Amino acid sequence: MQHHSRLKLFSNCLLCLSMAILANGCSSLKAVRGKVPGRACLASMRDGVANSGYLKNVRDDLMDCGTLALGGVPPVTRLKDRAATTGLLPPCAGAYLQLTDIGHLGALRKKTLDAEWDRRGAGIMLDHRTKLGLGPFHHVAIRQIPVKANEYKQPSGLMEGWQEHMDSLVDPRIGVGAKTLVYEPRKARFWLWKRKLSVACETLPFMPNGWQNWSQASLEVGAADPLFTHAGVYARVGFDLAEIADLAFSILGMDLFGDAAYTTSGVLRYLPEDTGGAPTPPAPKTE
Repeated sequence: MQHHSRLKLFSNCLLCLSMAILANGCSSLKAVRGKVPGRACLASMRDGVANSGYLKNVRDDLMDCGTLALGGVPPVTRLKDRAATTGLLPPCAGAYLQLTDIGHLGALRKKTLDAEWDRRGAGIMLDHRTKLGLGPFHHVAIRQIPVKANEYKQPSGLMEGWQEHMDSLVDPRIGVGAKTLVYEPRKARFWLWKRKLSVACETLPFMPNGWQNWSQASLEVGAADPLFTHAGVYARVGFDLAEIADLAFSILGMDLFGDAAYTTSGVLRYLPEDTGGAPTPPAPKTE
């Protein structure tokens, strides 16, 4: 009997406590509904996704799987104080097929303004390139000037530290960095000759995109019309099997190629050397 009374008393106390918690939860929910509208909730969720380092890294690895570019050059380009002309034959002609970095075929020379997706880099680029190849023998010279592009295509900026990190991942046999997205004038050498040359365009010894992208397959075509428009057009399309494999590991949360630019919290992993290489501090929270 006494045991039954104690059990009944305990049950009543538990019921009262549950009702109090439920009442408090309902009042809190009403307060939240009053203070945080649905749009604010959606904005908070959107910001959380945007700041996710995991999603940013997966996005970059997804973009790394391919390349696509469309561009052209008009007969006359009007600048601020003068006009630049291409003449009778615009500098945009040839075709070039690449099946990995040991299979090259064709010749291409072009200077065009391109809308470009080049792996994780994308934007509007002034692109000067010359390509000549037959089998494993090839000469590649590329110079790009960004007009409007994301950080991966900027010679200096937020991703400069990341590019320095990728350049430091050197193949021990060939001496080439892991991944190159910025093409700008600097001293380099041809693959077939050992003497160094200072050239107007970047000429890499081998694997111009980096050893991680040696398996890239791409087709480039440039054509000029000397009869009617005196203009030139250019197109490029390609994909990389190795980057597709890297994407699969990235979805599982593994950085196979060591090319993840962000930590899991969305903070940049690498800064330029002149900043000491310290990670970027998280942005302060605003109420």
